[in-house]
Amino acid sequence: MPESPRTRTSARIQDAAWEIFSERGLPGVTMEAIAIRAGVAKTTVYRRWPTKSAILIDALKERLAPLVKFPQEGTVRDDVVAQIEAVIDLFGSRTGRAYLALIAESVHDPDVGTALRERYIADQREAAILRLRIGIDHGELASRTDPEILIDSLYGALYYRVLVAHVPLDRAYATRLVDSIWPVA
Repeated sequence: MPESPRTRTSARIQDAAWEIFSERGLPGVTMEAIAIRAGVAKTTVYRRWPTKSAILIDALKERLAPLVKFPQEGTVRDDVVAQIEAVIDLFGSRTGRAYLALIAESVHDPDVGTALRERYIADQREAAILRLRIGIDHGELASRTDPEILIDSLYGALYYRVLVAHVPLDRAYATRLVDSIWPVA
């Protein structure tokens, strides 16, 4: 089925926002610059998104979703390792570095933090928690496992190493991390 004009316009706006962000960083992204680059009126941009952060997060989500979709193909442990490997791969990419820059920017700009949480992180977190709950229900994880704390522990370690400690990550780290804190049934 062909895309609607509205969908094409939204995609042009997201692409424009992403290009400007990639070229100039967040301070260079304005609703006016996005509208000019996308070839639309500024009111068209505002009708779809309340802030530049919201546009950027939606553009980011479109780019990240296929790269870090939480797998549901093997054991819950194998799926978690595969997903963490995907996140590690992402962090080494241009898109991943842009994502990390938005996370860093969220410290100074509450709109960015809110948009990240509401438009991207909440869905990713819920998918991970759901996968862990399925693992608990199937006896792959200890029944006492708190999925939220396990997610915080796993992903908190990744983000700490990248954003605070500036320690390089490799795929082998995913297995080491999971092996270190995995609650066996």
